[in-house]
Amino acid sequence: MRRNGLARDGGDELSSWAEDETVTVLARAVDLRDRETGGHLLRVVGLVAALSGQLGFSWTEQRVFCHGAVLHDIGKMGIPDSILRKPAPLTDEEWVVMRRHPELGAALVHGIPGHAVTEEIILQHHERWDGSGYPFGRQGEEICVGARILAVADAVDAMTNDRVYSRARSIAEARGEVLRCSGSHFDPTVSAAFLALSDRELAASRLGVGTPDHRSAAEARSLKLRGCIRAIVATWGGGARNPAGAAFLVS
Repeated sequence: MRRNGLARDGGDELSSWAEDETVTVLARAVDLRDRETGGHLLRVVGLVAALSGQLGFSWTEQRVFCHGAVLHDIGKMGIPDSILRKPAPLTDEEWVVMRRHPELGAALVHGIPGHAVTEEIILQHHERWDGSGYPFGRQGEEICVGARILAVADAVDAMTNDRVYSRARSIAEARGEVLRCSGSHFDPTVSAAFLALSDRELAASRLGVGTPDHRSAAEARSLKLRGCIRAIVATWGGGARNPAGAAFLVS
């Protein structure tokens, strides 16, 4: 599978502790804003690790993809609560606002050293294989491979968990939907990798078994991270609509 420049950038993406720290801080900020989003992103990280391993990517590459996965919804911190927490389907006008979250998220991590691939994944994770996605309508291998993997993982998690106005589907139903959308919404190669995972492997991935150590590393550094989170929350005003306010993270 084509790496889309990952071989050039990925080797250095997680070469330092400081880069792991940045991801962990930002991920905890998402969890503070929206616990539902926080739980979702941790499950998605496990699915991304399982899929990228099934596709034959190296451990370093898998961790790069998981960084994108754990931060993919961070742009939702810039979406008003009236839309983000609405207990009913969104209107067309509200969807216009919601669909800004990939660009908001990419803007938040832009310029942080070592996270060029993370930024691409965040920006492109709602693009579709056939070009019908957003924000740019990219198609096929114009979409970075990390975003193509994330698209399947994100959709599967959404399908198999209760939502505000839809009930969770079974894993078997999710498999059928991924098969149906292979070649339209999803990269056929990534779809095939998902379908090749056993139910046991999928269950393990959703529990975080065998995935990169985002959570354990976060817990080991919890005291320092709590101070960073307090600074983030204060900068954002407890959920204010200014993602650029976290610029101090790169200083």
